[in-house]
Parts: sequence; C-alpha cells; structure tokens
Amino acid sequence: MFFDHWEYITWIAKLGLYCGTAFVIGGLFCYISLKLVSEIKIKLIKYMALGTMLGALSSILSFLFLVGSFSNTGLLGIFDSFYFNFLIHTSIGQVHLLRIFCFVILCGLLLFKLSQKHKYLAVIWQLIFSILFIPILISFAKLGHVANFGTLSQLLISLHVLAVSIWMGSLYPLWLVSQNLTGKPLQESMIRFGHFAIFIVAVLLICGISIALSFFHDWKALINTAYGQGFIVKILLACSILLLAACNKLYFTPRLQQAKYAKQLRYCILLEIGLGLLILMITGYITTVIGME
Repeated sequence: MFFDHWEYITWIAKLGLYCGTAFVIGGLFCYISLKLVSEIKIKLIKYMALGTMLGALSSILSFLFLVGSFSNTGLLGIFDSFYFNFLIHTSIGQVHLLRIFCFVILCGLLLFKLSQKHKYLAVIWQLIFSILFIPILISFAKLGHVANFGTLSQLLISLHVLAVSIWMGSLYPLWLVSQNLTGKPLQESMIRFGHFAIFIVAVLLICGISIALSFFHDWKALINTAYGQGFIVKILLACSILLLAACNKLYFTPRLQQAKYAKQLRYCILLEIGLGLLILMITGYITTVIGME
C-alpha cells in the first residue's frame, strides 16, 4: 500500500523549519540588541547553531517529502531520481535548494566560530548572517499556498515571518537572561527588549491584518472553513501571548529588583514559549494539512 499521508510528515518538517528559523533570527537579534555577559552570548551562538541544523534538516526533508508525494510509490519514493531531477529544476525546487544552502552555510559559520578560542560575533559576522537570512525569509512567501500572491502580499508575508521569528526566537534567550542575571542588570535587559518589542508588535499587527484581508474576503470564509477556524484559534493564542508580554512589561519588569518577581517572570516566559510552539503547530497544520479552500 502506498503511503498517502505526506501532508502530515510535511507538517512536522515545517514545524522544524519554523523553530529553526526562529532560533537563528531571534538568537541573533538578542545577541545584537541586548547587553549580555560572554557566558550568555556563547549559549546564544549554540542556540543559533542548533537552529541552523534544525532548519537545514527540515528543509532537506521538506524537499524529499515533496519528491515522495510526486512519486506516490511509498516512503521510498523520496529517493525517486526522476522526480528528484524534475523538481530540482523547477522554481519550487530552486527555492528549496537556496534555503538549504543558506542554512548549511550559516551552520558551518556558527560551528566554525564555536571552534575558535574567541567566540565573539563581530559586526561583519552579524552582517553576513543577516544577508543569509533574506533568502530564507523570502522562501516562505515563494512556497505553499501563498506562492501565487502578488509581490506586496509576499513582502508582507516575509516581514511577518521575520517579526514572528524575532518574537518567538527571543523567548528562550530572555528566559536565559532571567536565569543568569538578577536585580538591576536583569531589569535593564528586559526594559531594553521592551523598547524593541513595541516595534515588533506593530509590524506583526500591520502585516498580520493585511495578510488576513488577502486570505479572507468575507466573514463566511473565515468562520465557515476549517482553515478560517484554525486561523481564528491562532489569532486567539497570539493575543494571549501579547497579553502575557504586556504583563511582563508593565507588571514584572518594574519589580525585577525583587527576586520573587524575577522567578515569576521566568514562569511567564515559559508559558509564552508553550503558547508560541502551539501557534507554530497550528500554523503549520492549517497551511499544510488543511490548506485554503
């Protein structure tokens, strides 16, 4: 019997891609924007390296699963040479390959840096990483159900992915900061991130609303379809994270010089991480398993 559930394993690979992208982009954002001790910076480089490995593996699997779905000869169809060669010469295949290439290069650079005695990421390294992020971000708008959208919509999608990756990928670094810093240094780091968060949330809202208007032309499409219902759940979870973030900024941060509030902040960040993972799972599910109707 031929394997006919490619959408489910593709969903898992896509979740890995989302997480890997967030780890790398959010990790670099925190590395650059927050004043961190060297111990935390080294952990962030390892965090980013893990993200590149996850992103590269997920991207490779996504392409192989695409080959297998075309072959339709079971799981071993991922090694079908005819469809492999066919897809690799299409625009879809080339986008996959470019994304894999960027993740592999990023991974090599980060592992090389970790092997050196001085692990500090100089500005030139940060610039190279930022340039390699661009094709990865664009790839999200060039594959799947959004590939046929106009240039403006694709730009908004790429910006949305960037903002989501910074937000979701920054949660672990912020938790790490709350674990290693106390008192005023911790408070200053959270205040500094809070300033950036205002801009990130603005981009998320503007891009998110614009994309939603492109997807759904009326309320019926939003309410009466499985895709729309999943989208609503995703929005509700995103609002929950924003409420937690507001709580962190307005309640916990002003009190972080007291140890008990720092501990509560860590729990709050862990809850945000759990909700963020759930959002990524739902996003991958509705875009891969359900699809737009």
